[in-house]
Amino acid sequence: MPTPTPVVVIEDDPLFREVIVKFINQSPDFHCDQVWGNGETALREIASQPPGLILIDIDLPGISGTECTARLKRRWPHIPLLILTGHSESEHIFEALKAGANGYLLKHTAAKKLLEAMQEALAGGAPMTGAVAARVVESFRLLPPVSPGPAAVSEPVPDTLSDRELQVLEKLARGLAAKEIASDLGVSFETVRTYIRRIYAKLHTRSRGETVAKYFQMREK
Repeated sequence: MPTPTPVVVIEDDPLFREVIVKFINQSPDFHCDQVWGNGETALREIASQPPGLILIDIDLPGISGTECTARLKRRWPHIPLLILTGHSESEHIFEALKAGANGYLLKHTAAKKLLEAMQEALAGGAPMTGAVAARVVESFRLLPPVSPGPAAVSEPVPDTLSDRELQVLEKLARGLAAKEIASDLGVSFETVRTYIRRIYAKLHTRSRGETVAKYFQMREK
């Protein structure tokens, strides 16, 4: 039987914290034995053995969940980190994504959907509550269109990105999964993963969410 993925929960509301940890521990796929009520303690006390996944609220006492996210990502850039919060405002969403969050979920997310989102994050996805995803998509639609080919690279997107990498980046920003991008471009899944790794390296980002947020920033310049 596979070993459950270790999960860290950083949440200051004791009642919600108790409920979410209890639910996680009822799942055969996950186990939570590290729970913290603020970011400072979490950063100081999280075991040296890195967790498999982190759930964190934005509205924490002391340093914010966004700042804690950025620090955790600097320490463990490849560990999926999901925001689990009551804030659905655009500024909170994009600040969290820029900090490196891999996904953004609201606290009213159904328990089953939360587990599915955690699995999706482990598989390399960027899960978002529907209302959050709608805000991201709407922000994308409000930006001016980019024409394909070399002309697109002359936009504020760094000229270190190849045309193909730019295509992949735009599809990431539209919310497509890696398998969907591979199908759209007629290439293998592994080829798309290689493009994504190159994009991360060139944009100096650590997660899909941060990469998409940086793309929006570049388009707005």
